[in-house]
Amino acid sequence: MTLWVFGDSFAELENKNRDQWMQRVSNHLNTDVVSKGLSGSSLEYSFKQFNNERKNIKENDVLIVLLTAFDRYWFFEDYPNNNTLK
Repeated sequence: MTLWVFGDSFAELENKNRDQWMQRVSNHLNTDVVSKGLSGSSLEYSFKQFNNERKNIKENDVLIVLLTAFDRYWFFEDYPNNNTLK
């Protein structure tokens, strides 16, 4: 089992910080955490990340999708060379 977290900055894992909420949840579940969060990102970004990773998500994995501000829009065209957005 793996814990998958999608969303904005609240889903962004900072260097395996043991005090972050998602690290605590993964410790409680005794599993690894995969963070697909990005500060300032939109719901569309979260969906894109989920779509990119769904082939890696197994049946017993746990998914958490954090909602962000609905007025955040697709911003990929603003950062064409940022590899974290792919």
